[in-house]
Amino acid sequence: MPQFGQIIKTENGNYKRLILDLKNYINPMSGKKELFTREKLGQMTAEEYTKQEEKIMLQLNSIGIPTENDLRFSIEQDYDKNSTSKWMWILDGSKKTHCDFCLEQEGKTFEYESDAPERPVHSHCGCQLIKCVMV
Repeated sequence: MPQFGQIIKTENGNYKRLILDLKNYINPMSGKKELFTREKLGQMTAEEYTKQEEKIMLQLNSIGIPTENDLRFSIEQDYDKNSTSKWMWILDGSKKTHCDFCLEQEGKTFEYESDAPERPVHSHCGCQLIKCVMV
């Protein structure tokens, strides 16, 4: 699964860092814009962590756990003006299995949001398109 900050080999053979638009990430379990950073996790009590664990694991399995610095860097990006800006298909981290179609789409990028398959693909589909750049 694509992870924030992951090094990716581009079509022309260069390696670039994947930067996801984290301010618009929607946690599949809560359905809300909710993001856990490493620092937030480190400040949680064991009780708080246990209460949030399912949502944390869903995020981990879909985009990873960024640092506060990663979040600031993500927010500073101008996704609309960056020439490498694309939309990336991210699997719903709440599912243990995915349909074949969604699995085939995982990590695919699209020039425009309208180029991507319409979502939801099927009932209970929580896959997302997240804007990203490669730097």
